[in-house]
Amino acid sequence: MTLTVLEVSGSCLIESIPDNFFQQMTQLRSLHFSDLQIQVLPKSFYDLTELRWLILKGLSHLTELKSLKKCQKLMVVDLSGAASLPTFPEKNLKSLPKLQTLNLSNTKIKSLPILHETKELTHLSVSGCRNMDRLPSIRSLTNLQVLDVSWSAIMDSQDKSFEINSSLKILDLSGTAIPWVPFNISKPCACNLVKIEAKFFDCLEKLRVLNLSKTKVKDLPCLSPLKNLHQLLLSGCLNLEKLPSLASRKLEELDLSNCQALTMIEDVSFQHLPRLRRLILSNAEIERLPDLNSLSNLEELNLSGVISIERVDFIEHMSKLQHLNLSETLLEQLPSLSNLKGLKHLFLRACQQLEALPPLEVHHNLETLDLSQTAITQLPFLGNLSNLRTLLLNDCPSLEDFENLEMLHISQVENLPCGISNLTQLQCLALPSKKKNIQAADSNKVTGWHQKPSELHWSFSIVDGMVSNTGRALISYNDSLFVEFLGSNPSLLDTTSNHLLISVHPIEVQNGAEDLVLCLIKSYSFLQH
Repeated sequence: MTLTVLEVSGSCLIESIPDNFFQQMTQLRSLHFSDLQIQVLPKSFYDLTELRWLILKGLSHLTELKSLKKCQKLMVVDLSGAASLPTFPEKNLKSLPKLQTLNLSNTKIKSLPILHETKELTHLSVSGCRNMDRLPSIRSLTNLQVLDVSWSAIMDSQDKSFEINSSLKILDLSGTAIPWVPFNISKPCACNLVKIEAKFFDCLEKLRVLNLSKTKVKDLPCLSPLKNLHQLLLSGCLNLEKLPSLASRKLEELDLSNCQALTMIEDVSFQHLPRLRRLILSNAEIERLPDLNSLSNLEELNLSGVISIERVDFIEHMSKLQHLNLSETLLEQLPSLSNLKGLKHLFLRACQQLEALPPLEVHHNLETLDLSQTAITQLPFLGNLSNLRTLLLNDCPSLEDFENLEMLHISQVENLPCGISNLTQLQCLALPSKKKNIQAADSNKVTGWHQKPSELHWSFSIVDGMVSNTGRALISYNDSLFVEFLGSNPSLLDTTSNHLLISVHPIEVQNGAEDLVLCLIKSYSFLQH
């Protein structure tokens, strides 16, 4: 009968094995020696060409291992606990093309062999290798699932990312002095990562950025050792159910967007984050928003798609907010925004319960106001918004009338705006030409055209016809002097009003850098001003 499996374990009295011991075991496929006192393997061992599994665990006296080139069918090599073994016999693992598991944990080995030719490798462990300070390139290990360098002396790696390793499930850096976590761990290398060991972060106190986005982790270990953490990015962690305590006083950015299993965040979670500047909770399935009153230094708050939100009174205290996104929520009303004088972007898209806005007179820095798909019936006074560049009113069926409106993209209103010249930073004026009953602004109210168009940095175009489906003009006369021409030839407007289009736009977009925004004007008396 041919022997294919041999296991000898716990025989501490065995100190040597005869050189011819394996001579008759030519079909041996699995060899398991554990806790023996041998220093070398017998010579006949190196002729075991059918060997698949080589387990030499706990051979603390083993000092030498010769070339394994004849063992080309090896799938598993486990030398863990060979505490006296200083080197691995192969400089390049191309002689072991079928190798799937390499465990060198708790050995004296100083360096790993070149791994380029070991594409079948799924498990690599050098845990506890206190003489090993560098990890070679693992980019070619496209099937690698487990990488354990915990409690080793590794401080650097030839790769600063695991971009190609899309199969990686477990990465254990705990107990190391590695000052980084792979910067693109989620693109896509750790998309199958499901668990991070409890002590993973214990020795990473210098870590500044932790990006676990789009991984499958359900929970995180304690983050309290990460005293220098500035960014915690967990976007798209669909299985994340619970957050650990967030007590990092240096944390500036927290991204929990699209964490659909995260239904609750404890109130205390945000009470000790004095430096937090960016909080992203968009499309998180949070049933109840935690207390955010202490986040007085926030500059960006994104709660879009958090459908449990009905009130946001806490934003009154966020005086440093510049970017506020409350789109697609059940928000019924906004609190006073008078304390948010630095606000630049306000997004309220698809807040279908929202019928009114608070006054916006003090928001001179506001650049974007998105009210599309809301129930807004009337706009507040916008005349002081000198930096407004974009105002979106698409699909606002309840909006019937407005005054002093200075921008826009509108499809429901029937009265055109006046006072547009106050908005010197406006980049877009879009007035629908297809609506039959549009009324022009009263020319007597238009008082801003005292300067020449060139001084206002606006350009005027007269366009006769459009190229079908392209929005491009067939004929375009582009010059501020055309205003004077129209003033001296008013009959032109009367005879061509059915197809004449007039475009008003910033000079810097007139040469095709952006599509022109065109409007049909039926009352032209303001041009004479």
